[in-house]
Amino acid sequence: MLLRSATVDGLLAGSSTEPEEALLEWAASASDGFAMTGWSLHGVRDGQLYELDDDLEALPWEVDDDRQVRGLLALRGDHSAELPIIATARDEAISAVIRSGWTLIAHDHASMATTVYELDDPGLALLRVGDELHLWLVAGGDPIAGWEWSVHGGLAAVDRLPPGDIGDEVRDILYSGRIGVEPFKEVGMHPTPALVQVLGSQGRSVEVAPELVRALGLPDAARDHLLGEADLTASDDVLTAEPSEHLAGAVADSLISMGRQVAASRSPRRRMWGAIGGAVFIPIAVLLVTLLVRDLVVGREVSWWAWVRAVVVVLSIPFCIAAIRHWWALRGAGQNDPASVPAEYRVSLSRTALSRWLNQRGPSTAVCLLLALVWLGVGAYMWMDEAPLRERGVAVIARVVSVEHGSPLVEFADQQGRTVQAYLDSFGAPSAGDTVEILYDPLDLEEVALADEYRSGPLGYSLVGALILGLVVLAALSWTRVIDWQRVSDWLY
Repeated sequence: MLLRSATVDGLLAGSSTEPEEALLEWAASASDGFAMTGWSLHGVRDGQLYELDDDLEALPWEVDDDRQVRGLLALRGDHSAELPIIATARDEAISAVIRSGWTLIAHDHASMATTVYELDDPGLALLRVGDELHLWLVAGGDPIAGWEWSVHGGLAAVDRLPPGDIGDEVRDILYSGRIGVEPFKEVGMHPTPALVQVLGSQGRSVEVAPELVRALGLPDAARDHLLGEADLTASDDVLTAEPSEHLAGAVADSLISMGRQVAASRSPRRRMWGAIGGAVFIPIAVLLVTLLVRDLVVGREVSWWAWVRAVVVVLSIPFCIAAIRHWWALRGAGQNDPASVPAEYRVSLSRTALSRWLNQRGPSTAVCLLLALVWLGVGAYMWMDEAPLRERGVAVIARVVSVEHGSPLVEFADQQGRTVQAYLDSFGAPSAGDTVEILYDPLDLEEVALADEYRSGPLGYSLVGALILGLVVLAALSWTRVIDWQRVSDWLY
């Protein structure tokens, strides 16, 4: 039995005995006795107190402890993607099984509860050592509350504790199981009356463990493992992650597994279109990067927009490759339950209050009409902006003098033979020294545009018109409830 005590003003709670005196009295009737004061551990040898070394590999009372030790870390959802990082951080193999919406990681030491890694979902750490049972509530990578069973404060008279905050604090230390279920509420877990009852009870681990597992909503496999009736590490569906030589390798494995989990929660059609999109984008990306390298080799000035575009393209290539690999690896597989994906990388836009509000008949129709009005305004602005060139534009050949921040400065002769310089409003990026055909407004010589881009204007108006028409059709379909944005989201994911 592990004896527990607390002190008030340097004396054992409920008595006038100092901890050192109590330790000497205990050692007189027991083979070993130890006391922890702050970070110092004291024992008794030949009737005298001595301080143990602070670098002990194991606590003295655990060296010859032959009691069965069974531990379990329970995390909501499928956290198999994080196993490589956990294994590397702890420098040991980690075994886990996925059962009933939980990831169960088997272990045999209490330090697993303090495994340092971030989790949006709270977790539970359980440890059974003989008749003792420990439960920790873990959130954000740290245990925030703990409960113990078959651990009693034998050296303190609880009925003689002083009233007030001090007495209440000591009671919480001696009977940690009575702190209640408030920590569960703080992390968003919803305790049941059964959990309230079992947290306030006392008993041996074989009596408490089944009731605790049931109250926590854990699968039966957790109970069997804690009681020693089964070993999760020997299960047919066990997942074992070996520690990586480098943390970077563990992170890469974790990211690949995470992407595979998210892909598996999407429909086969969604995975296929993701792979098609990646296959189309990769050659386009390679072409854009090749053109950038060519401009650098020949010494052409590269605009800041070209650099930004190149960075985005290069960063997008790995995601395109991943989409293709996930589709290939999961071909023939169905769609997993999206709820099995951990919250920190779960696609949950369709579950938010905002999306549910937008999915209603009025808001969804209004959004489509608003977007149609926006694009109608864009089209009207384009038409009015091009009106001067459309009515009195003059076509001439101009020379590109320089390119500054992506804006070409051109030089041309107007109708009176005067040399004019103006910045060209263009989507393209001609180089210095090039000759281009432009249109200019005789009444406003700064109004200049590329002739080819101006002549392609009808295509732009056609695209804007098609987009406006499509939005109006979507508004009509949404108003009549022929389509449902939630259904579209479910189709994609």
